[in-house]
Amino acid sequence: MLDLDKVATFSVAKKWSLLGAIEMKKRFSAFTIAVLLLGALATPSAANPRFTGGMISGTVTLSAANSPYNIVKKIEIPAGSRLVIEPGTVVKNKSTQPLFHIHGELDIQGSAQAPVLIESAQDIFFLSGAPKASRISVKFAEINGLGKASLVPATGNSQASNYLFEDSDFINFGD
Repeated sequence: MLDLDKVATFSVAKKWSLLGAIEMKKRFSAFTIAVLLLGALATPSAANPRFTGGMISGTVTLSAANSPYNIVKKIEIPAGSRLVIEPGTVVKNKSTQPLFHIHGELDIQGSAQAPVLIESAQDIFFLSGAPKASRISVKFAEINGLGKASLVPATGNSQASNYLFEDSDFINFGD
């Protein structure tokens, strides 16, 4: 025999469960979209291993744990910003542009045990119009020009900048 009280209770419960599931789906979708947007707009960092170049803001750190970094667009470091490359990190320039356009600070922090490895067939450090406060510090790095690149291209309008190169190898540069 069919118990009508149980059928009515089941129908109401099923309706509320369905409405709850729809509401959860809406909230989950809105949350997912918000997270994806924030991820896409966030400044690339060690927490974002998909860093492929472009304009940075503030301090951005590239780590060995997330390398290699395959750069497809020049890394622009504006005045007031800093790019830190940690020991053991590998950076490969896959673009047709200079690797670093520096108006802020580039701090390559390799170590004797874990040097930073950089490969680029394009120019490495591009400083056109850089302010005097811009700075490049390279410690324990191997920078490979792949037989084509210039370390700092002769642009005719590069500004005086601060350079510090320590315990690093610069190999396979073009004429």
